[in-house]
Amino acid sequence: MNQNEEAEKNLREISRQIYESGLRGEPAIEVFFQEVMEDDELLAEAIRISAESCLFAVQREERRELYRQAADFKPRYTEEQQIAIRNACSRFLSWPMMDGSFIKDASRTHLLEDAERYRKNAEGNLRNVRFLSLVAEGLEGDQKVSEIYTSEMLERLMKKAIRKEDKKPAMN
Repeated sequence: MNQNEEAEKNLREISRQIYESGLRGEPAIEVFFQEVMEDDELLAEAIRISAESCLFAVQREERRELYRQAADFKPRYTEEQQIAIRNACSRFLSWPMMDGSFIKDASRTHLLEDAERYRKNAEGNLRNVRFLSLVAEGLEGDQKVSEIYTSEMLERLMKKAIRKEDKKPAMN
């Protein structure tokens, strides 16, 4: 394990301890900040992870903007002319891939790898949708989860949400 991996592991452990202590939001961030400020290696790794997260957020924003533009596109030209215009503008050729490269340079394998990563993310999100929906079914009005459910009950609902997972689509 290299130095960065060790620092990242330590950051995750600090995060887990803070989470398990019950702190959330600003108080949790303040405790995390104090812990990290005491160790230069942890601080450097936290900055690296933050930079990566910010850059990925910009990539997500760029993809959203490209989707919006595509949805707003009103064809006035033949299909051939549209392809020529799109290629000339090359904005869509700059679609950011998950590793920071662009779609214009991606191979079939690279595209399928990114598609698989997106599929896994989507499956996780869908599982969360099913779980949260199952939990919500047991509540009325402004009831809080802790007023109705025990941890064991929530665990059973999570298992139920996992069992309902759809088969993954074939990626060719």
